[in-house]
Amino acid sequence: LRVCFIDDLKMMRRLYQRAVKKYYNEAGSAVLGEIVEELKNVAHFIVYQNFDCCVVDQHLEYNNETLHGTDIVQDAKQLGYRGIMVIRSANSSSEDQRFYIEKGADFAVGKETRMPELNDLLCRLVTARQAQRPRKRNAVESVSGPTAKKLRATDSMVDETSQ
Repeated sequence: LRVCFIDDLKMMRRLYQRAVKKYYNEAGSAVLGEIVEELKNVAHFIVYQNFDCCVVDQHLEYNNETLHGTDIVQDAKQLGYRGIMVIRSANSSSEDQRFYIEKGADFAVGKETRMPELNDLLCRLVTARQAQRPRKRNAVESVSGPTAKKLRATDSMVDETSQ
């Protein structure tokens, strides 16, 4: 999985950096939130990088400025992001979780959720989302007529020899 983690707390960013190395595609993942400037255009970055999922803290506090994870979720979705958005917050009552979902998050978890559990959840959510999307047709399925019959015959021979 290619995952983007966003948190203002140094301890959480370190946890996420270790998790990226252990569970995820390191080259295709990101851990953000050290400085507020990283988050100014983060929704565009999320869409451009096309992460499989993003885990965002709800309250991102920097000196005199507070950003909200739900705003990042809404901005990314308005820009066309179709991946999974999870709010991970210390404020995780059922009312809080309902609020996050209403604001566009696909799921919400508390900060007490351990990384192995979070990893399992992200894998399940991404797999379920991918299963909902229409399957892209391959080159053989895009062709019709006599050429298609030849390609399909060749395709089935390749399948038989690879087994």
